[in-house]
Parts: sequence; C-alpha cells; structure tokens
Amino acid sequence: MTFRLTRGETFSLALEELDQADLTGAECRADLKRAINGGAPGDLAEVAAEFTVTASTEVVPGGGAGWVLTIGANGTAGLSVGNYVVDAKITLPSGHVEVADLQRVTVAERVTV
Repeated sequence: MTFRLTRGETFSLALEELDQADLTGAECRADLKRAINGGAPGDLAEVAAEFTVTASTEVVPGGGAGWVLTIGANGTAGLSVGNYVVDAKITLPSGHVEVADLQRVTVAERVTV
C-alpha cells in the first residue's frame, strides 16, 4: 500500500505494534526518507522530514497499541514531489531494536480549485 501526502497539509500514519500489547518503556523514532531506485532499505536518501511520534493504546479502531506518526503542514510544505519511505525503528525496554516494515508515501503537489 502506498500512502498519499499532499504538500502543505498535515500527514499522519498509524504504526501498530503487533508483538507487544504494553508500550511501557518502548520508544519509536520515525523519519521520512526519499526513495531511490524503488525505496529498498539500502536505497534511501537522507532524512527529508522527522515524524512527531505519539504513543497510543489503540492506533486504529479495534486495533492494538502503537504510535501515531505525524508531520505538520509546515514540514510537508518543504518536501519535493516524489516517492518516499517511512523508516521507523522501535526500541523495546530490553534494548532490542525492531525495524518496522517500510511504508511507501507519494508526495503530491497541492491542487487548488
């Protein structure tokens, strides 16, 4: 699935933690990176924007705990049109780091009527 982000508008994405019901002590960091050559993990450019990360006990209706990743309107306004990937890492209380599945995002120009 590819998400669509419109430049100049707030963008949010839910990241559900499937392996751990309790997020106590777990931390999430997420960046939006420009995709190069299709966006394979080794083909990501520098960070284009950093997400604000908020923990939630129910990130999707009826779902489990996780994080809501958000880039504000000012942050998306500075992005170039193109393909990006969400690069998210979760650090568990044990110190183990999980890398979330890559989420693809297409940045589009705002269209006015």
